[in-house]
Amino acid sequence: MMRKLSVLGSGCKKCNDLEASVKNIAAAKQWDVEIEKITDYPTILGMGVIKTPALALDGKILFSGLLPSEKKLEKLLEKHF
Repeated sequence: MMRKLSVLGSGCKKCNDLEASVKNIAAAKQWDVEIEKITDYPTILGMGVIKTPALALDGKILFSGLLPSEKKLEKLLEKHF
């Protein structure tokens, strides 16, 4: 089953950096995952996120309001794949 990673944010530098890191990690690990970017604030708020950037896996928020290093992000994602 294909999983879905959602990068939530306004399109700011941190949000774009998070999206790039997620794509790099997923490609390097060859994970079968869809990566989407959500910039619509009503949708973001509806998911329970107040601070961006945020990352969700299959609709579940993994973190919000911070940009972890790529190494920390990779370790976090490895726990879920």
